[in-house]
Amino acid sequence: MMKRIILIILYSVSSIASASQIDFVIPGAVGGGWDLTARKIGETLHDNGVITPPRYVNFSGAGGGRALMEFLKNPQYGKNSLMIQSLPLILRNINGIVPYGFRELSPVCVVMAEYQVIVVPVGSPIKSLSDLLSLIKQDYAKNRILGGSSKGSLDHLTISLIIKAADINQVRYIASNGGAHALKRLYQDDAVALVTGYGEVVDEVKAKQLRVIAITADKQIPGTNIPTAKELGYDVVLFNWRGLFAKPSIAPNVLQQYISMLKAMTKTQRWHTVRQKLGWDDLLICGQAMQQFLIEQESLAKERLTSIE
Repeated sequence: MMKRIILIILYSVSSIASASQIDFVIPGAVGGGWDLTARKIGETLHDNGVITPPRYVNFSGAGGGRALMEFLKNPQYGKNSLMIQSLPLILRNINGIVPYGFRELSPVCVVMAEYQVIVVPVGSPIKSLSDLLSLIKQDYAKNRILGGSSKGSLDHLTISLIIKAADINQVRYIASNGGAHALKRLYQDDAVALVTGYGEVVDEVKAKQLRVIAITADKQIPGTNIPTAKELGYDVVLFNWRGLFAKPSIAPNVLQQYISMLKAMTKTQRWHTVRQKLGWDDLLICGQAMQQFLIEQESLAKERLTSIE
C-alpha cells in the first residue's frame, strides 16, 4: 500500500513538469534573497529529477509590485508558473506600496525561514552593535544604513525596530535593488552598515569579508558566535519566511500536486544541505495552513509597523 501511495505522488508531481518547465517568477534582481531562494528550490527539484531545467524570470521595480502585476495579469504565466514571495509581500501591501497582497494569490508552501543580520566590512572601525548605534545617535544623516530592498520593507523594518529599542529617534535608511546591489554599495562606502538576510551574506561572512554585529534570532545560530540583538539588550526577534505562490486561477488538483512536490523536496538531503549552508531554519507550511499563517503574519506586521510610527 505504501509503495502505491508513493508512486501516485511521484506520478502527480511529474505531470506538472511534463507539460513544460516551471517558470519561477522573482520580484527582484539577480543576487537577492528571493532570487537565491527560487534558484535553490529549482536546482534541488531538478537535481532530484522531479522537474526539467526551470526558467527564472526576474522583475525589478515598485518594491516587487512589477513582478506581482506581471504574474497576475500576464497570461503566459499559467499553471506551470510559481512566484517566490516573503514577508515584504505583506509589508508593502500594508504600506500601500503595492496594491496587491497574498489574498490575490494561491498559497502553495512556505519552505524556509531566515533571520535578519546587520553587517559591516571586516575593515570597518565598527566592532559591535553598540558602536553602530552610537554613530547613528551622533549623526544619523552621515551614518547611513543600507538595505537590500525598498523603504517600508523588512530590511527597513528591522533597523527601525532596533533603533526604537535603543531609544534613538531617527535613522537614514538607503534602499537598494537587491542584496547584490546593496553589497556593492556597502563596499563602496555608500553607508556604514547593511541590513539583510543572513543567507544573502553568509559566503562573504565565511570568507571574512564581512563582520556580523547582530542577528535577529531568539538565540545564537549553532556553529556561530554571532550575537543576537536580544542578548545585546535590544528585544528584537524577527525572521523572514519565503515561499511559493500560484495564480489564483490554478486548479485545486494542480495546487495539491505542487504542495506534494515541495513537501517531498524539503525532506531531501540536498535541501537539508542548502539550508545548513545558508543558515536557513526549517519551516514548512502549506495550503490552507499557509493562508492562516499569512493572516497571522499580517496582523503581527501591522502591530510592529504601528509601533515604529
